[in-house]
Amino acid sequence: MDILARTHMTDAKPVATPLPMSSSSLTLHCGSSLSDPTEFWVTLGSLQ
Repeated sequence: MDILARTHMTDAKPVATPLPMSSSSLTLHCGSSLSDPTEFWVTLGSLQ
C-alpha cells in the first residue's frame, strides 16, 4: 500500500524540504503527543 494512502495524506499539499527556517512556524511544543505512537513507528519503518 502507498505510504500516503496508509497515513491518510493523499490530499496533502506538497512542500519543499528542508523547510526554510524563516517561514517555519513549528516549535518544539507544536501539536500534541500521540496516545499510541505505533502508527508513527510503522510509518517511519516503512521509509527504509
